[in-house]
Amino acid sequence: MVVRMHARIETIVKCKLRVKRMAGFEANKIIVLRTRAKLAVAPSITTANYIRCARAELRTKLMDGVENSKHIVKKCNFMEKLILLKCMQKVLGKAHQSRISTSSSVILSHFSIGSLKLNAMPSLTPEEIREFGNIDPSTWHDKKHGSGDFCSRAKAFYGGLSGLKNFKWLTANCDAPSSTEVMDRAAANGQYWNLIWFHNNRFEGCTAAAMDGAASNGHFFSLEWLHLNCDEGCTTGAMDGAASNGHLKVVIWLHKNRSEGCTAAAMDGAASNGHLEVVQWLHENRPEGCTTAAMEGAVLNSHVKVARWLNENRTEGCSTAAMDGAAGQGYLGAVKWLKENRSEGCSPAAMINAASKGYLDVVQYLLTNVDQQATNAAISAAAENGHLLVVKYLHENRSEPCEPDAIIRAKQNGHSAVVEFLLEHEDYWLAYEEETSKLLAEGRAALTQKVYHLFWVAFLVFRFIPQMLIEFFLPGKSPARVEMETRIRAEEEASIREKEEPRLRAEVAASIREDRQTKATIQAEEEEEMRARIRAEIQDSVEDKIRAEIRVGLL
Repeated sequence: MVVRMHARIETIVKCKLRVKRMAGFEANKIIVLRTRAKLAVAPSITTANYIRCARAELRTKLMDGVENSKHIVKKCNFMEKLILLKCMQKVLGKAHQSRISTSSSVILSHFSIGSLKLNAMPSLTPEEIREFGNIDPSTWHDKKHGSGDFCSRAKAFYGGLSGLKNFKWLTANCDAPSSTEVMDRAAANGQYWNLIWFHNNRFEGCTAAAMDGAASNGHFFSLEWLHLNCDEGCTTGAMDGAASNGHLKVVIWLHKNRSEGCTAAAMDGAASNGHLEVVQWLHENRPEGCTTAAMEGAVLNSHVKVARWLNENRTEGCSTAAMDGAAGQGYLGAVKWLKENRSEGCSPAAMINAASKGYLDVVQYLLTNVDQQATNAAISAAAENGHLLVVKYLHENRSEPCEPDAIIRAKQNGHSAVVEFLLEHEDYWLAYEEETSKLLAEGRAALTQKVYHLFWVAFLVFRFIPQMLIEFFLPGKSPARVEMETRIRAEEEASIREKEEPRLRAEVAASIREDRQTKATIQAEEEEEMRARIRAEIQDSVEDKIRAEIRVGLL
């Protein structure tokens, strides 16, 4: 029955998970995971691999390149998400579900709980795990033994996951030392039976990171066993991590059975990750409170209920960073809520953040309701990223004289449409021309200075080295010396004239051409302006005449 269920899940997973082709991966084994900063592509694991390699391979594949952040499963329908969660639960236990989100938004975590790194960063590198992590160590031990600390790291890797069989083989056949990291990792990953075996058969023991990791990741049985059988205890990171990850049962247990307590990071983390029940419990039962990071994190992660509760029940409030961040993420609803319910407002960074990401609705709201100005910095940020609509809106409502920085940034990033729009307006064109002329003048002056220095270096070299040679080989007033000095001087003058005269002539000619072009441009602009004025006058005269004729005809 169990085998049939595994086969059925494997078939459904293969059929249901969307295909995303990328180099180096099989097309039918791809899950797109989104971390706090970027998209990461990790190969999924079939159920056959679940059974053969258990937690080790899945943990490796899921955690590859993902540190201290929630997995956000993208582009899956409800059934696909449900199947995926069931498969992960089968391998990693129920606690892992709290680290999988089906939300389409990115989770921005403000906290880096150290114990979570035990869960996310295996001792072996991803390349080493792909090559050696899922095979019998007897096949690679002779090759890798003695190459640095590989065997010690392999012991930590196997012991911290479900590779107890491989760990036992290495313990019996390899003299590489183990460390407390093995038991710490096993606790952080919820390997309950591994903990018991290490405690009964090994002498390394663990550190406070073991209980911290078990608590942070919600492994209650491992936590309780460590409390009863080990003396290392835990730190405030245990309750901080458990609260941040929403493990209320663990938080309550730590409160009743341990004395370390927590810090303000507990409520800050719980609020940032949307765990309202944990926030309420901490508020009622713990004195540490929170900081402004609590409401800021709740707002940035769109946890509206948490933000409202904090606003009504806590006094810490938030800072301008809340609205600044919400504007940068395009959360118009959060910006409106902060405007209506909080007095901190925002800084100019809010407008710049929204403009740089192209959130026109947020830019409009900030300009009309939050007294933010359309500054050159905001226009430049929008132009740099090619957001033409935002550039147009800010240009129409700008509060400062135009600067050429917007054109320069847009041109550097290849946003030709933005450059064309800005150049259509005379004030931007003049500012750009002025800045360009200034840069050219500075470059010309720097080049002239360098040439001047090189000239003097060459002059000194050719002037004194021959003189020193003459002083050494020829007597002071001999005819031969006088003749040689005259000849050398003539050769130096001819050489310098030959090298410098063409350059000086070219610079003068270029300067004359530039002046002529400038005058021609100015004259053409004046003629065009005069033609436009004449056309306008003729048009006005014709319109007046037509109106008069129409009026006479009507009378």
